[in-house]
Amino acid sequence: MSSLFKLSGVALGLATILAGCHARAPSIESLMPSEKAVVSGYPSAPPRQLKSAVVWGNDTRTVNTAILWLQKHGIAVYGPSVLQQTLAKEIAKGKISIIDEGAVVSAARETGADSVVFADRVGDSRPPMVSVRGVDISNGRILMSGSARYESFEALPSNDSLSILTDQALMSAWGIQPEQVDH
Repeated sequence: MSSLFKLSGVALGLATILAGCHARAPSIESLMPSEKAVVSGYPSAPPRQLKSAVVWGNDTRTVNTAILWLQKHGIAVYGPSVLQQTLAKEIAKGKISIIDEGAVVSAARETGADSVVFADRVGDSRPPMVSVRGVDISNGRILMSGSARYESFEALPSNDSLSILTDQALMSAWGIQPEQVDH
C-alpha cells in the first residue's frame, strides 16, 4: 500500500510541476516583434511566367514556408530534395565543385520546373530578414524579388517570425500589400 502512496505523490508532484510550467510559458504573440515588418518588392503584380518552381534556400523554415505559399497561389512546386539529387549527380560527375546560385539554376533545368525561387534568411539573424527571388531557368532573368525584415533586435528568430517574413517577402514580390492579409 505504501508504494501506491509514493506513486500518487510522484504523480501529484509531476502534475504540479507541469501546471507551473504551463502557467509561466510565454505566448507566441509576446515573442513576436511588436512592429510591422518593413517590406519591398518587384514587380507590382504576380509574375505570369511563373508556373512551376524549385524552391532553394539557406534556411529550412523559409524554404518550407515558400513552398506552401507558392502552392497556395497555384504554382507547381518541386521541393529541394529533387534539386539535391540532381546537384549530387553533378558533383559526382565532377561538373561542379561548389553549390552556388548558378549551379542551382543549371541543375533546376533538369527538374522540369520553369523557375527557381530562392528563399533565404539574410545576414545576421538580429534583426531577422528574409529575401526571395524568382529566376527564370531558361534565361536567368529575375522574375520577382521581395524582402521583409523587422527593425527590432531579436536574439533568435522564431519559426513564426521567419514564416511571417517569408510570407510578406513573397507578397511584396507579387504586389500584394502584407497589411491586407491575415496571418
